[in-house]
Amino acid sequence: DALLRYGGRSARTAGLFGGDTSLLAKFSKQVKSSLEGIENVYAQHVPLLLETLDLVSKNRLPEARYPCVTGAPVQALRPAEVVVYIAGGATYEEATKVAELNASGGIQVVLGGSYVHNSGTFLEDLDDAFGRGGV
Repeated sequence: DALLRYGGRSARTAGLFGGDTSLLAKFSKQVKSSLEGIENVYAQHVPLLLETLDLVSKNRLPEARYPCVTGAPVQALRPAEVVVYIAGGATYEEATKVAELNASGGIQVVLGGSYVHNSGTFLEDLDDAFGRGGV
């Protein structure tokens, strides 16, 4: 119950798992991933952070959701370095993907957070927030 209250349908934003949810788009994505030779089902997951950083590197970050502090249009800026701080904590998977992105020679990302979560600490936080003694 705590997990559903934390990340169920009511907690999700429209673009969390991709904007196009048509049957054809889902089928196309499934076929594409199976043709890439990914045998491990867990290796198919791409963290939202990586998708956002990909948009940053391509200068396609939506300005309405991510306003620019300098006042210049976001598309006019091409960052070489990005600092990401995740309040509540980052995961080992996010840290690994950021390290892979840094090694690829593109933009350099510094990842920080209030904690580094594994599955156990994440579930403990869910229980604290939504479990028997939580809100």
